[in-house]
Amino acid sequence: TEVNPDNDYVLKNVQFKFNEYVLLEESFSELDKVVGILTYHKTWKVLIMGHTDDVGTDEYNVDLSLQRANSVADYLIKGGINPTRLKIQGYGKQAPLKKGNDETTRAINRRVEVRFTQ
Repeated sequence: TEVNPDNDYVLKNVQFKFNEYVLLEESFSELDKVVGILTYHKTWKVLIMGHTDDVGTDEYNVDLSLQRANSVADYLIKGGINPTRLKIQGYGKQAPLKKGNDETTRAINRRVEVRFTQ
């Protein structure tokens, strides 16, 4: 899959349990791809955007989404990416991918997206 700067990419296999920001093991292969992209494109930077589901207060969810983005940033740093190339943002529950309040929808909205920039 070709990756272009300035497009947002949902990291589909980067998963978190409800109310948590610890990366699940199934997240690692997807994050290794991000490490590979940043290793190949040595001048690119990446914006890591954390999102939550609709449960809880706005303030709590913004904090949780930042912690999720930080978990991804930490993984990339451990993979050899310079921290100066990373920027994080937390959106809480403000930008759901899908509307609804069933568990399947909530799981889709608990996510991290990345945007590569040159």
